[in-house]
This record gives sequence, C-alpha cells and structure tokens, in this order.
Amino acid sequence: MQVPSLRQWALLVAVSTSVVWAALRICPSCGHEATGSEERCTHCNALLPAVLVPPRPEPTEPRPATNALPSERTQPALSDEVVAEQVTTARRFTEQGALWGAILFARNAAALLAIQGPQTAEQRLALATLIRGARRQLARTEQPCPVCRGTGAQRMKALTLKGDVVDQVVVGGKCPYCRGTGRVPARTPDDQLANEEAQALQTFAAEQQKRGLEEIRGLWLPPGLWESLTPKQQAAARKAAGVPCVRCYGIGTQSCTACGGAGILPCTNPNCAGGIEICPDCNGRGRTSGSRGATAMQIRCETCNGTGKRTCSTCNGKGCIECTNCQGRGENICTACRGTGEGSVCSKCQGDGTIPCPRCNGTGQYRGAPCAACNGHGSSLCKACNGAGRISRR
Repeated sequence: MQVPSLRQWALLVAVSTSVVWAALRICPSCGHEATGSEERCTHCNALLPAVLVPPRPEPTEPRPATNALPSERTQPALSDEVVAEQVTTARRFTEQGALWGAILFARNAAALLAIQGPQTAEQRLALATLIRGARRQLARTEQPCPVCRGTGAQRMKALTLKGDVVDQVVVGGKCPYCRGTGRVPARTPDDQLANEEAQALQTFAAEQQKRGLEEIRGLWLPPGLWESLTPKQQAAARKAAGVPCVRCYGIGTQSCTACGGAGILPCTNPNCAGGIEICPDCNGRGRTSGSRGATAMQIRCETCNGTGKRTCSTCNGKGCIECTNCQGRGENICTACRGTGEGSVCSKCQGDGTIPCPRCNGTGQYRGAPCAACNGHGSSLCKACNGAGRISRR
C-alpha cells in the first residue's frame, strides 16, 4: 500500500473539511437529502437548512522587524503604588513640620515620576513647589534679642546714689525691639542647616531601606529598575531630583556672619541701654546750672525735659542698629549659586545629562547591528555630572 505524500495529506484534509461543511443537508419534512445549494426541498418544497460555510481564518499581520533593545521596547517595572507612597510621605512630613524629610522624599518622588514619563509634569511641578516652600521655612528661625539679651525686659541706664552709671531693668517694662518676647526673627545659621541635613539623610536612608528600595546615584529605586532604564530615562530621573547648591542647601542665600542672621546689631553707643542713654547735658540729674537775672540757680534740663535720660541718637531708641553687612536682611546672596539654589550647569553635556555615543555618533547602530558601546541607545550618561545635568561643589 502506497503511503500518501505530505501534499496528498493536505489535499485530503481540505476535501474532507469542505465535505463536512457542505454535506448532510436533510429535509426536515420528508427526509430527502439536498443535492445542491437549493433553499427548498425538490420533493416536498419544504424549507431546507442553511448552507454552512467554513469560517475563513483571520489573516495574521507580520510583526515589523525592530532592532530596539528590550529596555526600549518594554516599560520599566515601576508600580504606581511605589510612586504614590513616596509622594504621600513627602506631603505628610510637610504637614508634620519634618521639613528635611519632606524635601528628601519629594525629590525622590519627582525622580520616580520622571521615569514614568512626561505625563507626570504637573505632579512634579507640585512637588517642586513643596520643596521650595520647605526650604524657605528651613531658612527662618529665631534667636535671642540682642537688645534685651533674650530676657524680654526693658533695660536703661540709671545713676546710683554715688553718681555711677549702671544698666537697670525697668520693672514691668518690655523691650522696645522684641516687645517682650525675648526673640527676634533670624536666618538659620548655615552650620545648623548642615547638621540638620546630615541627620535627615541618615533617617531617610533607613526609611527607604525599610521599603525595600536601593540607592543608586543618590536615588532610591526598586531593585533592578535602574538597569532597565535607558540613559535618557536615567538622566530624566537625576534631573528631576535636582542638584541643590551645597553651600546654601538649595535656599539661594547664606546666613550673614556679621549679625548671625538677625539683621541687627546691638547699638554701638556705649552709653545706650535699650535705646535710652543718660542725658549728657545734665549727667542724669535732670537739672542744669542757669541764672535768672543776676541770680544763679538750677533749672530744668531742656535736653531731657528734666528726666535725666534721653533717646539714644545712634539707634533712635531701638537699642540696636541695622547690620551694614547684609543691609538688615540677615542673609546674603549665595556666592556659589548666585541665588539660584542649584548647582551650575554641566559644561560637558550642557545640562542634558547624556552625551552622544562617540562610536556610533548617536545613531545606536554600528556596522548594521546595535552599537555595543552604548547598547544601541545612541547615548550614555554624562560622567561629569552622572546624568544630573548640574554640578555642585563647595
């Protein structure tokens, strides 16, 4: 017996399939089999079953050939839950007043949002606003009032029975500058910000480790995520996190070293206490030598109106003077960042964070195959700024 060839087997399968679909059209009235494709029975004129047509297989479109790498064709494994948790933590810390924690979590959240794509621009803008507000609050503090030395009480010069000039606290009186609070607004000293930031970074790292994240180039990411990103995505994440100026901690100003950030200095008049000094014309007695006609007598001092004291002409009664080093602001523009609060733009990549691959000239292809030097991406992270686009140095 001859075995059918492969072509004969295919022909038999096709014939049998068509037979199955075309045969067995039996008249439900008289039982006769239909011989063709007629709609009614030739014997009794009854309606026959419909002709069954075999279904046509749906054509499959061939997939276009691509030379893209897997990291370019697939979305990175970054869940929305991880991103949302970082954003929520930043906002919660802001409400609690934990400003350093809010800044660090907001920066990391902005980096994760940048990985997800440009559609997250509005969320990143909100985080940037949060960070700016937190930094402004960090720059504000209070310090003891230099006029009353933090006591809140009013001080003035007074004469003892021996005629000595001494500082005296006025019972029930309030300091004219701080109004009895003993504190004045000031710019936070830079060394205090440095200590606070160092402690916050340690706590931040411990919190992120509890979440199972790993640190790569200053970012805390799910394990394996960084390797799945393209250089452009890596640079986008680094730029979104930002590079704060390390001299001013992203604030844009530095505390004035002359006044300690208060913007004021104690009055330079050694005879002044709380803006009041002993009257120099009557030496605190309230009366001066005078005459009425030919008669010598003591008359009321016109300078102090007989009180023996007068408002200090140096500080105009404030007990302090404006700091000339900062013009009373308590801070000066940061010389490193010129007030921007950010590191300088990287001169190698011009702020892009990536540079074209020198081997393939940015095409991603080398001799008809994906470039091995850049893994087919056509670019790589800038080594000068590690993809951040900015550099910050002390």
